[in-house]
Amino acid sequence: MKTGYRRFDLILVAVMTLSTHAASQNPSTPHTSPTLKIIHFNVGNGDATLVVIERDSKKKTLLIDGGSSQMAGNVVIPGIKQEISSQGIDYAVATHYDPEHRDGLETVVRSIGMSEGGMVYDRDRAWPSAPSRTADGEKAVDRPLQPGSRISLDPDVVIECVAANGNTKRWRWITKDPPLDENAQSLAFLITLGKFRYFVGGDLTGGGRSGWNATPNIESAIASDVGEVSVLRVNHHGSCSSTNQAFLSTLNPLVAVISTGHDQVYQWPCREVLDRLNALPRLNAVYATGDVATPKGLTADDKKKVKSSQGTITIVTTGGADFQVNGTRYSLK
Repeated sequence: MKTGYRRFDLILVAVMTLSTHAASQNPSTPHTSPTLKIIHFNVGNGDATLVVIERDSKKKTLLIDGGSSQMAGNVVIPGIKQEISSQGIDYAVATHYDPEHRDGLETVVRSIGMSEGGMVYDRDRAWPSAPSRTADGEKAVDRPLQPGSRISLDPDVVIECVAANGNTKRWRWITKDPPLDENAQSLAFLITLGKFRYFVGGDLTGGGRSGWNATPNIESAIASDVGEVSVLRVNHHGSCSSTNQAFLSTLNPLVAVISTGHDQVYQWPCREVLDRLNALPRLNAVYATGDVATPKGLTADDKKKVKSSQGTITIVTTGGADFQVNGTRYSLK
């Protein structure tokens, strides 16, 4: 009898072990997906983009550029405080050194502050010194951002630097004709969650002319690294120096966003960029934060897609079948 009991005990232990293992592999608590929100503040002819990732009522944030110092105080800081009432920003990045991108970022950092272990980056440095590990356990970026670097805010959201200082992961700008200018050295990022893909690249150039001079064509070099996207934040406010045809054809976005304001000096976005956007087969809409200052105004074709003077433009997605832009739903199928 004792042998029988012993055999029964061993079988019971084995069954309990298997059950425990199965439970650990299939926990009763479902995996909660994050919600990704990308907010483009209306800062005129500048840029300020807040990335918010929310999971289980906790938020992680990344601010990319901050507009001018004045716009930061009037628009960006109040907008951020609506999203995060008390905590600081987790990451802040200046894509390049133009004042309508970087000055406001410094203003925001001084005013709102950074979370514990938070990081501020520009093209050439990181400050303060980086923590060894991020909140999700991954190794933190402890050097200036470069192509291939990742900012770890959530295990399901990939934020990858795809261009820096005129270089990509597979290509380096080594010629001096044309020379790398400030805009061409912009940091650029691909942000993905599930089926959703988003590109933002500061004032990255695509070989178009800036005044009398040609610009370095970084866009064509980066296009294959980025691939097709759901949303394109149009480079350099729709300047003629950027958003070339090869770049647009490869990224082939469903929605484009332009950060611009009515400005008779620059008159962005330029006619060539709008024409290229209108010709894209998948493009549903072009959202502009401020007034469109294109010379001679919008054409009938423009008005079918261009949504001017939108103010703050907010994208929301869980990476599933669709995403929303200012409440309008777009399918990712």
